[in-house]
Amino acid sequence: MKFRKKPITIEAVQWTGDNASDVLRFMSPDVEVEAEATIKTIKTLEGDMHVSKGDWIIRGVKGELYPCKPDIFAATYENADTPTALDFLLRCSKENGRIVSSGDLTHHQIVDRQAHRCFFVEPGGGLGWAILPWDLTTDKDRKREADYFSRNDMMR
Repeated sequence: MKFRKKPITIEAVQWTGDNASDVLRFMSPDVEVEAEATIKTIKTLEGDMHVSKGDWIIRGVKGELYPCKPDIFAATYENADTPTALDFLLRCSKENGRIVSSGDLTHHQIVDRQAHRCFFVEPGGGLGWAILPWDLTTDKDRKREADYFSRNDMMR
């Protein structure tokens, strides 16, 4: 059987070797930190675990702490402040707009959509997508969509 990790948001701080006070405050916000503190191990649910320079210290969903190697962290987590394609689609459905490819927009429309935070570019500089309000669509757009959906309905 295969399993997919549930999408959850975690808090983490990276141990750089010279940010002990930041890491210790993250681990225990009310702790007083000495200027020359260092971190070698952290207490986890599995016992004391060694922490190396570059490791991330993660606070899990139940408040537990554990270290994570940088390559595993990069493969498993992404910045929660960076919108994903799913975030974009959910916003589109809430704003009662339609999604259009940047190739179907004028430069002016792209600038306008960016200003309204209704423009998404796939990671790596791929295609651009915009949420376009229905009242900004043309009869040509509506006909093209109607043709597309009628062709796909016939294929089912």
